[in-house]
Amino acid sequence: MSSRDDFRRTNRWRRLNILLQILFCLSLIAAVNHLGSTFFERRDLTEDRKFSLSPETEAYLVSVEAPVEIFVIVPDIDSDMTTRRVLRDLRKLLANMEFVAEREGNQNIRVEFIDVFRERNRAREVLGRHGITTMNSILVTSGTRMKQVSIDSLYTFEDGEMRAFRGETEFLSAILQVTQQNDQKVYFLSGQGELSLQSVDALNGLSKLYSFLQERGFTVETIELSNFARIPEDAGTVVIAAPATQFRERETSLLRDYLSNDNGSVLALFEPGGQTGLEELALEWGIRIDDRFVVDVGPDFQSATGDLIIREFSEHPVGNFIKNLGLTALFGLPRPILPDLENARNPDTIQLDTLLLTSPQSWAENELRPGSTISFDESEDLPGPVPIAVASQRSSETGFDFALSAVQGGKILVIGNADFITNSRLDAFGNRLLFLSALNWCMDVGNNINIAAKDVRGYMVILSQSDLRNLLIWLMIPASVLALIGILVALIRR
Repeated sequence: MSSRDDFRRTNRWRRLNILLQILFCLSLIAAVNHLGSTFFERRDLTEDRKFSLSPETEAYLVSVEAPVEIFVIVPDIDSDMTTRRVLRDLRKLLANMEFVAEREGNQNIRVEFIDVFRERNRAREVLGRHGITTMNSILVTSGTRMKQVSIDSLYTFEDGEMRAFRGETEFLSAILQVTQQNDQKVYFLSGQGELSLQSVDALNGLSKLYSFLQERGFTVETIELSNFARIPEDAGTVVIAAPATQFRERETSLLRDYLSNDNGSVLALFEPGGQTGLEELALEWGIRIDDRFVVDVGPDFQSATGDLIIREFSEHPVGNFIKNLGLTALFGLPRPILPDLENARNPDTIQLDTLLLTSPQSWAENELRPGSTISFDESEDLPGPVPIAVASQRSSETGFDFALSAVQGGKILVIGNADFITNSRLDAFGNRLLFLSALNWCMDVGNNINIAAKDVRGYMVILSQSDLRNLLIWLMIPASVLALIGILVALIRR
């Protein structure tokens, strides 16, 4: 064999070697990309978790059962800086929502961005389907139900400048409205000095709660029982928020009929001290409204301001929702609410659950006289943990000789505190979620949520001419070093 043939054979092996190296490199890149797309984890390292959804949103997205389509129909080209910012925020938020739902196995959330210039026919088809004539629109739809989201509602403004992005709240509210088939209302009672939904007072007002419930898609109204012959038929639940005076027999009778005959639900929140007039009704359902107040000296159950931190939640849908999110609740002074199945009217048909407990170092104080010394008296006081919220639910009764145990009847949930939903405490800890979870249980609604607006921040780097020159030098150093190394290697190989 000549040296020419050896040279050709060597060249062929060299080309084959190079080809194999290229194939191995491509295979390695493909494998890394495949593993990266299959096994990955997202971490939001920003200080305020700007790119993460709230636990409340994630919880609800997982539970959405009906298909939801979100259409963002705005121009993507030739748009101004504000529109580009809106689109950027929307893409991040909606991609996150879609991702979270898919990650948990829920394929019911679908997002589509439509450029009205490039996809005019598609935009007309979607808008025409829902009878919308405005080209720039954001629609959240589910079946025949549709909610239009205004771009202005996505931000809070101050002095004409965007200050916070509240898109998560707006889209979650819209999803709730189009997926919830429940058109029932939440009626807050008035006439007995209850806390007012319209009041903005920090200690006694519920204006924040009113706005919060509206954002969650609830229809909330106030009624005075003395003006009605019965509880309205569209009542999803009746809320009694800290009555200052006792209910009269007629009003109690209306609530009794609503619970027993209409299979209604009542969410009652009572402040410590005094009679409410509803003790007998609650006891019929196995709930004893105690007139003492709870003293808790557990170091982990008291805030710096002396409020109680509620950490003990039972295995019940209301408590589980808060517990699974790792939250607590902040109460003022609570009163004991005790389960008492023995004195219930039909104990065999009732299911009782204690929802909230104070700490083992707490007790129900019997000494109510002003100025008296408070200390635990084993002979009179009730030792902790003290129940401060109890739920009762029973099966529907029929006119026959048997009960339809599979049919859910009325339900009542009593909490021995009301100030946790006032304007001053609603935003503290998991207070909003606790009330929302209780309301959802009363109305047989799935889990719901709580979200804060995210600040809109702008970053600007201002460099002087000398700073810019120094920066260029620093950027050129690594490139120069690499170039020198390359030249040296080339010279050595020669």
